[in-house]
Amino acid sequence: MEIERNQLLTVLSESLDCVEKEVFGITDHHAKRVAWLCIQMGKKAGMDEKDISDMAVAALLHDNALNEFREDYENRKPRPGVSGKNHCMAGERNLHCIPGCEDMRDFVLYHHECADGSGPFGITEDETPLGAQIIHLADDVDLQFSLGDYKADDYESLYSYVIAHSGTLFSKQVTDLFLCILKTSTLEEISNENIEGQTLEIMPLYISADRGIAELFAHIIDYKSPFTKEHSVGLAEKAGRMANYYGFDEEKNHKFFMAAALHDIGKLFVHNDVLEKPGRLDEKEYQYIQSHAYETYRLLSKVDGFEEICNWAAFHHEKLNGKGYPFGKNSDELGHEMRILACLDIYQALTETRPYKAGMTHTKAVSILSELVEKGELDEKVVKDIAVVFSDESNDVESVEIAIFQCAVCGHIYEGDVVPNGYVCPVCGQPDHNFYRIK
Repeated sequence: MEIERNQLLTVLSESLDCVEKEVFGITDHHAKRVAWLCIQMGKKAGMDEKDISDMAVAALLHDNALNEFREDYENRKPRPGVSGKNHCMAGERNLHCIPGCEDMRDFVLYHHECADGSGPFGITEDETPLGAQIIHLADDVDLQFSLGDYKADDYESLYSYVIAHSGTLFSKQVTDLFLCILKTSTLEEISNENIEGQTLEIMPLYISADRGIAELFAHIIDYKSPFTKEHSVGLAEKAGRMANYYGFDEEKNHKFFMAAALHDIGKLFVHNDVLEKPGRLDEKEYQYIQSHAYETYRLLSKVDGFEEICNWAAFHHEKLNGKGYPFGKNSDELGHEMRILACLDIYQALTETRPYKAGMTHTKAVSILSELVEKGELDEKVVKDIAVVFSDESNDVESVEIAIFQCAVCGHIYEGDVVPNGYVCPVCGQPDHNFYRIK
């Protein structure tokens, strides 16, 4: 199976926009809009097609490491590039994990540098690659003017802003390039109403199902919250082991790994205020959190050739009895790969350590999965296979049998003789009387 890399990255960039929207309040399609502006300026500069394509890819992913360092920015409202170097250095590192980007240099690293040397690295326009300068201007004007919400009077104020900062924020060369492409029709083309339908003019690059992109976005997803900081990466690793156990061929193995790594990409669309709410969730908030599975489906379904990966990834909360989400699929509609990820997702959640709990032992986790088999939710054969495949991780030395309680709403596990009075589920906020004993 071949995937057109740039279409995949364009689609995945939507999830990066959600992080920037949450932190900085930007409008939708920010990364694609920045890339589109960069392409137009690159053409005016006479850059060759390869350099324009490289710059556009860097523009799509320019803030790929923002989630990793979101705490550096969440309580501030200045122009983000002035605040520090961390996300620029990590973003440059991440870019080199993507096929075809291994030799790309400094576009992301220096995309917040200013012409006068006042950026995070203190280098001037003479030391900054032209591509990085172009990304910097395109990024800055979209952040400052929310170009997705285009209004007719934006043209004059945008023009004046860029002129006023020529020689300080922006070099005269890049200022002139931008003014050459700045027309009212340009702003209309990149508005939220129109940008989604725009096709970016980037040289196509076809790749096989690639673990590098999958691993990068798994880490980005996991940086979303300390509650799940190892979940996607851990699930992908376990999916790889299960794929080997079932004898998947190399291509299917890679596709299955990608599905596991990207299964929670929809969580980037869920605001942390709800995802990490310490109190009880109301019904609307709980449905909002559940929407992450649909967002995974909506996003991945846009990628040509991704049909199997999309379904395997997005249906990890479906149940054999038809009581799962986002679509309420039943056993006749859930194939083997979907059933594996549904079981593995729960197993990974049970066994990983989180800020509010220690990881559960292999034996305990398998016993919980077995309870869910009896309820008609999970596949019995898959659960038995998980018990075998990960038996080497069993370090269960238990002298005392500990009771296990499960939250009736979200499935969070509490271990102890009794759920204490006043205990509140750290995941969904349910009170102690909404926990029931399962072992």
